[in-house]
Amino acid sequence: MIVELWHENRGIFKAMIGDIFGFGLVLSGLYVIHLLLAQLEHAGYERWKVQMLETVHFYGLLVVVILMIVALGWEMIHLLFWRKDRKR
Repeated sequence: MIVELWHENRGIFKAMIGDIFGFGLVLSGLYVIHLLLAQLEHAGYERWKVQMLETVHFYGLLVVVILMIVALGWEMIHLLFWRKDRKR
């Protein structure tokens, strides 16, 4: 049953795996930036400067998450409704 599901919806699974990998890569990069921001405060930077950078970092993360969700949703819709080999 799982093998049949894989063969029937292979494009969808490939899109999901690719998006999960991309999201994980971007998320790990943003985590490294978060760690660097934490080190800035320990290095003696003023708190308001670090907070400003953290705010920019947060909204950057939010934009990345929204873009990944929209891209995955669009790819799923495209593969489900507009692929050429779909059985009617």
